[in-house]
Parts: sequence; structure tokens; C-alpha cells
Amino acid sequence: AQYLNKYFASVFNEANEELRNSGSMTNGNKDVGVDITISEVEAKLEQLNGSKSGGPDNLHPRILKELAHEIASPLAKKFNESLNSGVVPFDWRIANIVPIF
Repeated sequence: AQYLNKYFASVFNEANEELRNSGSMTNGNKDVGVDITISEVEAKLEQLNGSKSGGPDNLHPRILKELAHEIASPLAKKFNESLNSGVVPFDWRIANIVPIF
């Protein structure tokens, strides 16, 4: 673990730190022509595996699955806002990464 930590610390520089701390990330193409529907979001939420662990937001997939009908509309709205504006919210760029040896 120490070797991995040392390697990753050597790879990142100040420019990467500035990007990491920026409030948003753009894709440059705001006209993607995609509209995510409430029913699509609800269907994907209902397909979540309830036995998996939660992500960086600590929301357990079982909770998301059970609340699919209630949260599908605001999630679809947020997804479409992100696609149309070309801005990815900072929280969506956070991930749990586990190195496999």
C-alpha cells in the first residue's frame, strides 16, 4: 500500500490538484441530443443489486431501489441538466478505487 501511495503521490501535480478542486467539469459539447426519461431512471434504479455496498455517497443500493419511484423524477431532471449544460457535478466524479494485487 505504501508503494502505491508513493507512486500516486508522485504522479499528481499542482495542475491536477487545481482540476480536482474545480467546481465543475465540462464536456465542451452541450448539444448531445439525449433526453433521459423518468421511466428509464426508475427502471435502472429497480435493477440495482441490493446486496452490493454503497458508493462514496454511502447510499445503499437497496434504499435507492426501494425509493426508485420517488427519486426517479429529480434524478432524471439532474441528469438532463448535466447533459444539457455540459457540466458534471463534482460529487459525480468521486469514486472508491480499490487496487487489486
